[in-house]
Order: sequence, then structure tokens, then C-alpha cells
Amino acid sequence: MTPDTLGYCRVSTESQAREDKTSIADQRAAIERLAETLGRQLSDAAVFTDAGVSGADAEGRPAFMRLVAFCEANRRSARSPGYVLVLNDSRFGRFRDPEEAVVWRFRLKQAGWLVRFAEGDETQDPLGRSVIRTVHAAQASAYRANIQANAKRGARGTAAQGYWQNEAPLGYRRLATRNGADPVVLEPGQRKADDQKVRLTPGPEPEQALVRWIFDSYAGGTYSLGKLSRELRRGGCVSGPVPPRRWSRGTVEAVLRNVAYVGDVVWCRRPHDKQERRETPVRAQSEWVTTPDAHPPLIGRELFAAVQARLRTNAKQIRRTDGSYFLSGLLTCAQCGNVYVGGGGPKNKRDPKDPDRYRFYKDGGGINDKDACSGRLGTLQKRFVEPAVLDVIAAEVARPEVQRAIAKELDRVLSATHDDQAATRKQLERDRSRLTAQRDALVAAVARGVMSDDDARNTLARLRAEIDQVTAALERVRFHQRTTNVVESEKERLLALARDFRARAAEAPGPALRELIRPWLANAVVDKEKRTIALSIRRVPADMLLSLSPVRGSRSPVAAGG
Repeated sequence: MTPDTLGYCRVSTESQAREDKTSIADQRAAIERLAETLGRQLSDAAVFTDAGVSGADAEGRPAFMRLVAFCEANRRSARSPGYVLVLNDSRFGRFRDPEEAVVWRFRLKQAGWLVRFAEGDETQDPLGRSVIRTVHAAQASAYRANIQANAKRGARGTAAQGYWQNEAPLGYRRLATRNGADPVVLEPGQRKADDQKVRLTPGPEPEQALVRWIFDSYAGGTYSLGKLSRELRRGGCVSGPVPPRRWSRGTVEAVLRNVAYVGDVVWCRRPHDKQERRETPVRAQSEWVTTPDAHPPLIGRELFAAVQARLRTNAKQIRRTDGSYFLSGLLTCAQCGNVYVGGGGPKNKRDPKDPDRYRFYKDGGGINDKDACSGRLGTLQKRFVEPAVLDVIAAEVARPEVQRAIAKELDRVLSATHDDQAATRKQLERDRSRLTAQRDALVAAVARGVMSDDDARNTLARLRAEIDQVTAALERVRFHQRTTNVVESEKERLLALARDFRARAAEAPGPALRELIRPWLANAVVDKEKRTIALSIRRVPADMLLSLSPVRGSRSPVAAGG
């Protein structure tokens, strides 16, 4: 027999489920009393329960959605309605928009099921009940918003102290501490106690070695994200076991971008609330909480910076290439603005001395839409255009004045950064000394009885907050000062690259060769009518550390074949 009375219970957390006030058992008892008052019977099988589920939306609550589906599948008439009994508006749902509660109640009512609350639903006047429910729904939503705001403030404060609030990344474990007890290393999935705080600590050595291998392999230029993911899936080129996980290209990239590996904690970068995350996937950097050197690093900052530079370079790629056409996506048509892509027949097996005879770069606009680029299809013979472009870049970057420009620009940035940071650091140290002196004077005044605790409380809280802010700013400046040695190493790397460009180009395979020329190639425009390529070569590469501004490049026409 189909029941005519249903119940719904919900708690947001497991700890709440064990509390006396809003526990599942407490809610069950309340709605059973309400059923008795209404002259109905409520069986155990007719109660739908969501334990440990947020009331922010309906779709995220499996039991609630089963209840709605049951009601709509078992419709009742207006003369013989069914009842859905809930403790109160808060248990029905703390929706972001209080009007959403009305929508779900109306949807159930359309199916012939009336929602009744055990608390705050005593009036029998339909109009009065509607007004009361609207007020209660708004209160539930406001309460949820306050909980979120308090949780966000707590999380920001925890992150500012360098504590970790998620599962540990690969290569780390969580180290839980509490007052009066020895630290405890938590295994993956193990929950910490409510009075414990967590920092990251290096995990098993094989995992640490795997993380270092991933960073070293990618920074070396011979492994792409895709190749790394394939190697990790099959365990190739890796000494020791590979932890089981979905080793996709995105997983590898997430490892390489994780600043936790240099010892930093970054919090509040992405919203946790689903609605906010849909509107703002990544918050403005001014809202992030960053604590440098919060835990032992697994990767040096120089290596991490090199990996980030290569990731930025790869992100600018317009089209992927398997390496046989390293100029794909780097050449642009002057007529339609589309890029040239590699294509054509197989290698010339008849004449090993001319393997690329049947291989070309073709105008993407002419291939995909002939109306986008009128006239004959623009083509460039691979065997002619690639050596020509390499020769122009090699000749440009080998010039002594180009190498002097690189050194000068890096020295300028290094000097300006050092001077700015030194001045800022001195000012912050003066500010902290001043605020600390004011705080100590205030504490001394309270100790002497000159000022009462109540009179000093607000001022003391303000001074402590300002000292914390200045201390955090001072730590950020110290962190940036430590990056100056990265700039020095980048300077030597770029100068060596300029000196040995031609030799490195001759030895580099397709993908590595693409990454070798990209920083120097500002623009390459193919004019198929004039049969020329206008190259713009940067004297200082665009992807230099600290976003160095490129020196104005030279332009060199190259004869186009095809």
C-alpha cells in the first residue's frame, strides 16, 4: 500500500548527526509527533534521510530528490492530499535564494503533497502560514550565509599561519599537531581531530622521487605533458612504483603548477561554494592568502620557475604539433590572418637526401574556408622555410649587441627589484617597530593600572591586527627578495642560449626545437602575393622571468617557397 505520509530529515555534518538538538533521531521524533497530531501514521520506510549533506541546493541531496520523484510518481488529489513532514524550514533546505524553498514546496503541492513543519508551522491560516514560511526560509538562508562567512574567515586565518586544509598532494603527508601531544602523521583519507592543526611534511621517499622526476623531466624539454602522462600510466622511465591515480595530462599539469612543492601555502584562490565558483572560477589575486615557506619544499624555486615558464609558453600554442612541423601555428597569413599548419605527403623515400620534398605548410584559412582567404592556397615548402627561419633567428640572437641587450635588461630588472624591495622592507620594519612599541606601551599601561582592560581591549586588538598585517607583508617581501637568485640563473641561461642557438637547434627534436625558437619569434607574417615572410625577432625573449619587456625586434624578409 502506498503511504500517504512521508518524512524528511537532514543534517549537514556527521558531528551534527550525533548532536541532541538536530540529530536524525530528534527530527524523527518531532515529525512522528506531528503525524500523530494530523491523524496520520508515519512508517520507518516512509522517511527519507540525507545525512551529512548541505542544504544549499536540492539537486545535491539524493534522498530529497528521491522524495520528490516518489511524490510526482504517486500523485494525490486535492481532496485527499499526502503530507511531507519536516522538522522546520532549515531542515527542508538552507537555500542560497530563499525563494527556492517556495518553488520546491509548490512543486510538491502540484503533485498533491503538502509540506508541514513540526516547528514554526502552528497556524492553520493558509495566508499566515505562507508569510511565516517565507520569513523562516529567509532566516535559514541568512543563517547559511553567516556560516559561510565565518568559515571563510576561519580558513583565511588558518592559511595565513601556514596550516594545510586539504588532502596532502603527491609526495607529502599531513602532520597533525595539538597542544600537549606529539605530532601525528595522517595517512591519505584519515581525518584529523577537531582540536588538531595540520601542516605538510615530506611523505614516502619514492613519492618524493617521483615528484622530482616529473619536474626534472618536464623542465628538460624532452617530455611534454602528454608524454609524461603516458609514461606514468605505464610506469616507464620511473624508478619505483607509481601511485595509482588517473594520470591524465591535466593531472600532470596540476602537479607541475602546485606551489605547495616549493613550500608555500596558497588559499582562497578558488571559491568552494558551487554557485560562486560558476560565476568566478578563480578569484582576483588580491584575495588570495599566500604563506611562503610554510612547510619543507620538495622542489627548488629555480626549477619551479623554469617549469612555469615552459607551461606559459605551451599555453600560447595555437595548435599542437607532433614535432615534424615545428612552425605550425607560428606563421600567420597576411591576407586572412589564419595560421599556417603542417601537412602533406609522406617523407620522400626515393631520395633520402631530400626527405621533405612532399611536405608543406598550408594556410589554415584556405584549407577550412576558401572564402576566408581568396586566391590560390598559400603553401610553403617545409624543406625551404624551416632552415630559412632558423638562419634568421640564429643570426640575430648571435649578435653581440643582442647578448648585451639581454644582460642589460636583466641587470636593470634585478637592480630595480632589489632597490624597491629593500626600500619596502625598511619601511615595513619601521612600521612594525612602531606598532610593537605602541602595543607594549599599552600593555604596560594596563599592568600599571593606568588603563583598564576594557578601555585597552579595542585598541590592543587593532594594534595586533595591524602588526599581523605588516608581518605578513614583510614575509612576502622577504620571499620576493629570495627570487633574485632565480633571475641571476635565468640571465646565464638566456645568454648561453643566445651563444649556442644554432648548435642547440641542430640537435633538438621537433617539440624541443619549437620551444627553442618560440621565445625569440615575436611574429611571422606570410604574404602569399608577395611571396615573402616578415619575421619580427625579439632581442630579449618575451617569456623571461618576472615578465621582462621585450626590446624592439628587427624585421627580416625571407623568400617563401611553394
